Amino acid sequence: MIIVGLTGSIGMGKTTTSLMFKEAGAAVFDADACVHDLYAKGGAAVPIIKAVFPDAIKDGAIDRGQLSKHLQKDPLHIQVLRRPKSKKLFYAGSKKKLPAWPESNESIPMPVRVPAA
Repeated sequence: MIIVGLTGSIGMGKTTTSLMFKEAGAAVFDADACVHDLYAKGGAAVPIIKAVFPDAIKDGAIDRGQLSKHLQKDPLHIQVLRRPKSKKLFYAGSKKKLPAWPESNESIPMPVRVPAA
C-alpha cells in the first residue's frame, strides 16, 4: 500500500487534490473531517477536553475558539493532550474514519504542529 500525505496552507488545493485521488479509486482519509467528528457532540475528544478545560465545552461539543485560548495562554496545556491516554482516545476516534487501517497497529503517529509562542 502506498500512503500519500497532502499538506499545505489554507487554499492550497488539498481538498481538490484529495477529491481527485478519491475519484481515481484511492481511499482517502480526511483529517479535517475526523477532527470535526472528534470535537462534535459525542466525539471521542469531548470527555478529554471537558476533564481539563470544562469551559471549552458548549452544547456537548468542543468550542474550538475557547480551547484555542487555553492552549495559547499556556503552551504546557498542549502536553495534556499529548498524554498516552489522550492519544489513545483520539486515535480510537480517528480509526473509525481511516480506510483500511492495519489492525495490527495500536496507533499511528500523527504529527501535531504547534505554533511558536
